[in-house]
Amino acid sequence: MSPSAQGIDDLAPRPRVELYDLEADPHETHNLAGAESLAEIEKDLAERLSSRQHATQDPLLHGVIPAARRTGTNRGPHPNRTELIEPQFIQRS
Repeated sequence: MSPSAQGIDDLAPRPRVELYDLEADPHETHNLAGAESLAEIEKDLAERLSSRQHATQDPLLHGVIPAARRTGTNRGPHPNRTELIEPQFIQRS
């Protein structure tokens, strides 16, 4: 199984800027960011992103968003299905 199929690629750090030609490279394997020939496109996209972030008050404008704190709701013993069914809520016909 390939690293992509195993999800290993998802753990690798990503470049700050990514730009892909989705018609020529639908699997996004060749990052074109930084290519001189695409500098204007990259600049335009960066300006559009910044404008959208300001218009929507994107919290990323203030820095990295911390990971959510675990609440512990998925820890400990879990009742089985029959314990979840309380007799007073069962409708009889």
